[in-house]
Amino acid sequence: MASQKRTSSPPSSSLPSGGTLPLVFGAAAALFLSLAFLKLGTPSIMQDLVDAPQNFAEALFNAWPSSVGLMTLTALIALGWIVLFDESSLNPRTSVPRWILWLPVVWLGWQFIAALDTVSPKLTRPTLFHFAATAACFYLGLLILSRIRSLTGFRLLLLGGFVLMILVGLEQHFWGLEQTREYFYSRPELVEAVKANNPDFLVKLESNRIWGTLFYPNAFAGGVILLLPVALAFVWRLSEGKFEESARWVLAGLIT
Repeated sequence: MASQKRTSSPPSSSLPSGGTLPLVFGAAAALFLSLAFLKLGTPSIMQDLVDAPQNFAEALFNAWPSSVGLMTLTALIALGWIVLFDESSLNPRTSVPRWILWLPVVWLGWQFIAALDTVSPKLTRPTLFHFAATAACFYLGLLILSRIRSLTGFRLLLLGGFVLMILVGLEQHFWGLEQTREYFYSRPELVEAVKANNPDFLVKLESNRIWGTLFYPNAFAGGVILLLPVALAFVWRLSEGKFEESARWVLAGLIT
């Protein structure tokens, strides 16, 4: 009888359990969002100016083409479908009016209809890919991320990406911007090429406003406005019961 019990027991699996898989998705989503802030900040209509990194140094310091983001998002969507197969591992869905849920689909559909009469298919095509990726992220957040029972891993990884973005901006403010100017103006052929293809970069380079890992100073400022309240709230909640209140204020102050 003992041998029969051993034979009838289900085989072990190397895949994450139902309760673990949503946490894996949350970590993957945080890594994707961090990647978007750190490496995918170039506007979609300027992707022709971004070359794929050829070595480790370029991969570490240069921007990445949008194709990397689309491939990563595709993998995240596939993982999301797997998570949805076992909804018992997620919290119940929140009640949201259906017309609100359809709004991104209606908006995206209208963009594709408008693209039929575009004056520049070359610029419209990458823009539509970007819009579709944005809509996909909305539904991933609605259907899965908002229903994960613990978002600690997601918040920690996203906080790490935000801090890295800020550190790059601080380095640029104190040292990197001036070094970029010196290198740029020491190469006349580069100056002439930028004047012919992207004169806006000269205006950006002459300004003292930093852009960090993103393309425009306004985009960097927008990233700070978007992520700073989330980072502060998470640090405050995570430190509750672990540190005295004065230490918690110091942690929040350091990030601010």
